[in-house]
Amino acid sequence: MTILLIRHGETDLNAARVIQMPETPLSARGVKQAERLGERLSNADIGQILASDHARAHTTAQAVERACGAPLAIVPSLRERNYGDLRGKPYHKLGQLGIDPHAPDYEPPFELLDYTAFVTRHGEGARRAQDLQRMSELQ
Repeated sequence: MTILLIRHGETDLNAARVIQMPETPLSARGVKQAERLGERLSNADIGQILASDHARAHTTAQAVERACGAPLAIVPSLRERNYGDLRGKPYHKLGQLGIDPHAPDYEPPFELLDYTAFVTRHGEGARRAQDLQRMSELQ
């Protein structure tokens, strides 16, 4: 089994280097990127598409689904790390405060999904992908 890990298309917030909210949509450029990705994968033998329920990931995955016809499953455990109160904040301002929210040892001053929990949750998403693959092989 081959697994392709694909990041969502561009959003206005990630282009501006701002920590995004879950509902952040793709920018016009991001929609074009997703469509090009779908075109590129249209002849690939894709058996299943998994995406988080964040708008940008879902929209990117839908473009691939339309192009290749593989079923799309929304898997909330594939969400990115919850950045809590940091959402909507520009990275350069966090850097000025000495905050690096991507550092594995970063300890937020508020309740936030820590790095270990983040890795564990994504392991659950990977197990879900394996289960879906096994189920498709039975059909």
